[in-house]
Amino acid sequence: MRTFFSILYLLFACTAMAQNNTYTLKGKFTSADATGKVYMSYYQGGTTKRDSTLVNNGTFEFKGPSDGPQQVYITFISKNSAADRKTKGRDSRSMYLDRGVITMDITDSIKTARLSGIINADHQKYEQLLKIKENQDAAFTAFVKQNPDSYFSLQALLKLAGAYFDAAKVEPLYNGLTARNRNSKEGQAFAASIAGAKATTVGQMAPDFTHNDTNGKPVKLSDFRGKYVLLDFWASWCGPCRAENPKVLKAYNAFKGKNFTVLGVSVDRADDRDKWLKAIKDDGMPWVQLNDSDHTDLKGAGNLYAIKAIPSNFLIDPSGKIIAKNLRGDALEKKLEEVIR
Repeated sequence: MRTFFSILYLLFACTAMAQNNTYTLKGKFTSADATGKVYMSYYQGGTTKRDSTLVNNGTFEFKGPSDGPQQVYITFISKNSAADRKTKGRDSRSMYLDRGVITMDITDSIKTARLSGIINADHQKYEQLLKIKENQDAAFTAFVKQNPDSYFSLQALLKLAGAYFDAAKVEPLYNGLTARNRNSKEGQAFAASIAGAKATTVGQMAPDFTHNDTNGKPVKLSDFRGKYVLLDFWASWCGPCRAENPKVLKAYNAFKGKNFTVLGVSVDRADDRDKWLKAIKDDGMPWVQLNDSDHTDLKGAGNLYAIKAIPSNFLIDPSGKIIAKNLRGDALEKKLEEVIR
């Protein structure tokens, strides 16, 4: 008997766990005559994923695994409307899915459908903040304090932190979030960004990392210990980065014989390898180039250095200490003239 109830308990626990790790989106049109197809697309793990389902008797359903909030794009193409077969006539909207069941009640269109779930109610409140033109920082701060368990409080904190991540501005607010929010995947990533920003202030020792070069050989930042190194984050698709490359090249040529080098770290995706290599060749960059394509790796250079915008760079002295950040244009050569005798 004890064994029987133990099995029942395990079955119940496994079923509950499976339900907690799945999402279900149930859509219902007011008219049961609605027919057609609903498409879903979303960005995950560096790629765009797609799914679709038929509308039967005015209803449709999507179901799948979930590890937390996920923004998706929903499009309905009616079987009876010729216009809907063209891009111009499609009925689309963005929304969020989360573990559990979310319903979509559709009266006039997908765009105006009523959504259930805390995640979408929070998203609507957060969207209102983005429309504020004055005192936006104060609005984001108030939102975080009033909604410590909201997924979008982390999004608000990212806005507050800024492109070059000001840890001092957001760490006290982050500490006020609920444990559930801080321990979420996004919460842990944000904590890593705080740690990265604090660890890479001027005067700190530069965090070490390893990435592969253009030949697939692993290279460490510490391999360059004993030299002045400009750690330069960029990407082939980044216009401002490509515009800055000739200035970095000029500084490199002026100081390469004086114990100075550049170490490039591209954040290009793995499937953009050819574009990365072409950009290196086109811009004539002779220094070692590494690629950090896995943006989810908390030990990757981009996360260790809290990179939220590119171009970003760090000037590191021969002992491995960061002595300057985000030097642009002539500022790089002026700093090198100051420190290299």
